[in-house]
Amino acid sequence: MSNVIPVEEADRLLDELEVLARSNRSNEEFSEQFLDRLKFLVKAKSAAILTLLQPDRWIAITTCGEFSTAILDDFRNGFERDSNAEYLIGSDDSSTWFAILLRSGDAVSGGLLLAFNSRLSTGALPALKGLTSAFGEILSIRQHKHLETAFGENWNKCYAINQQVASCASQRKAAVILVNQLLPILSAARITLATQANGLSSQRVRILSVSGVSSIDFSSPTIKSLESIAQQALQQTQPIVRHAVLDGSPQAEADQRAMSDDDTFPNLIAMRFFDPSSQALNEKDVIVLEWSTRAEMLEATPALTHFLPSLCSTWQQQQRWLQIPSFIRSLTPWSPSSLAKRHTRNWMRPVVLAAILLTAVWLLMRPYPLILEADAILEPSLRRAIHASVDGYIEELLVEDGQAVRRGQVLVKLRSPVLDLQIEEAIGQIRAFAEKRNGLRVALNQLTSSSTEAAATQTRLSADISLLETQEKLIADKLEFLSNEKQKLTIESPIDGMVASRELRRELESRPLRRGDSLFGVVDLDGDWQLVIRVADRDTGYLLKHYGETKRPVAFVFDSIPEQQFHCDIAHISTIMENSVGRESCLPVFATVDKEIATKAHVGAKARVFFDCGRQPTWFVWCRPLVEAVQKRIWLFFDRGTQSSQGSPNAK
Repeated sequence: MSNVIPVEEADRLLDELEVLARSNRSNEEFSEQFLDRLKFLVKAKSAAILTLLQPDRWIAITTCGEFSTAILDDFRNGFERDSNAEYLIGSDDSSTWFAILLRSGDAVSGGLLLAFNSRLSTGALPALKGLTSAFGEILSIRQHKHLETAFGENWNKCYAINQQVASCASQRKAAVILVNQLLPILSAARITLATQANGLSSQRVRILSVSGVSSIDFSSPTIKSLESIAQQALQQTQPIVRHAVLDGSPQAEADQRAMSDDDTFPNLIAMRFFDPSSQALNEKDVIVLEWSTRAEMLEATPALTHFLPSLCSTWQQQQRWLQIPSFIRSLTPWSPSSLAKRHTRNWMRPVVLAAILLTAVWLLMRPYPLILEADAILEPSLRRAIHASVDGYIEELLVEDGQAVRRGQVLVKLRSPVLDLQIEEAIGQIRAFAEKRNGLRVALNQLTSSSTEAAATQTRLSADISLLETQEKLIADKLEFLSNEKQKLTIESPIDGMVASRELRRELESRPLRRGDSLFGVVDLDGDWQLVIRVADRDTGYLLKHYGETKRPVAFVFDSIPEQQFHCDIAHISTIMENSVGRESCLPVFATVDKEIATKAHVGAKARVFFDCGRQPTWFVWCRPLVEAVQKRIWLFFDRGTQSSQGSPNAK
């Protein structure tokens, strides 16, 4: 890519190719123009469209220029090492090659191979990859159009071939059906199927069937040539590909329809006929496909990738089936003799169906364990929540997440500006009352009782002093109450345990608190543990029936340890349902858990608890939600009918 092609020129050529790909032109004409323009744009020495017939069996039928055998071998080895590579690049003694799959990671779609006279620079690779990918998209469009138009009825024909081959009682008959039925699908001139007797490379290949030939003359030169080609295909890993190269002259057009010197057609593919997915060790079958013209060969090549794998699989399975002795095959229900006998015993079908039905009813009526499942949370039995005693703020947080604390240890110091203001107001009121009371007493002491007016004043002052003393006592009681409330600002741990919280400081510091707000919890990890089980409302009837009076052990598993099962004892079944917002109603059940089991999980671990609620018919266990829904509907209908009959004037 030494010369830069203008973007407008590249877009124009790509648009023309896309129109050609969607047209009804032949694959031969499209492939020649496609490769010619690709060579022109990337300045390549040669280009080829690669097809994958079987895993690691690549063939290059359509080429523009010449490729050395070493380049094709390097390409195959490269994609075997890294099938997900975006592209491959390499070089031999004379040129540098570049290859890319049409769809990354999908080798079945095929690929493009380019060869250059000079070494590619690193800076040119992105542009080369982008342009080659654009050509690959156009080639994919062509493939999809070809598959849509050619595979409609051929898939049904291929399925019919598989059915006929699978029902054959001999290898010879299966081979005849395969080659004759496949011939029109691939528009081939001749198809030959050959095999090696013992699977040894030293043994000669034997022709099984040739399309259009009822009896094979093994002394014929054509048969000997086909055997020789099949022998070569069996001895090498890659298919043998041969096609006539046209130079545009009328003589070349006539020559490509003429037979070769060995009495075979000029356009030929010979390859091993086996199913790679079966991992068979005896790859001894060979199929030889011949076409009269190169155009017919190019039209049929895309179909080989889709038809041959299923045909190979059916062929190999049938060969393994025919290796079983005939007397054993006759005993199987798939043998022709067994199929014939089956038609004479049609009267047994109702008996068999009745037996199957009775067996199914018996199985559905058999008792089956009814196991109820419920979610649970693991937590210590002794757990205390720490709440805010007044409205205020955190003044000092003295503990951290997961810190061990002792009973009576100070955890939090709160600050309440409103409480402080109320205490100061109460102290000020007491002082004011005391000063006023003292002033009235001084005035009272200065009065003389010589006159009636003085006596009245003395009485009034005494009453005022008594009122002030009463008010002062009330304010003193209020001050004492506020002082007690202030002492509650220092919160102590009610138990020995550990602080259970998450991101304690971030959640509490600089946050206004309301009386009763939950701050954190203190749990006793050294004490007893329990599972808090939430049983769904629909399951409470079965639970109370089997566990209401007898507290039997139940099994459970932690979500974090699903491979290990434990047991716990039911301690208490609540009598009040919980109806949390956004969740269905549930019945809390508390079960004690051994400390050794609890230490294997963590505080707040989720678990699944299994309640064994006796045995019920299998059909009921499997269909319980449906049965209960029907029961509710029937009960509702029956209850309405009863109420309407009781309310009717004619009801007795």
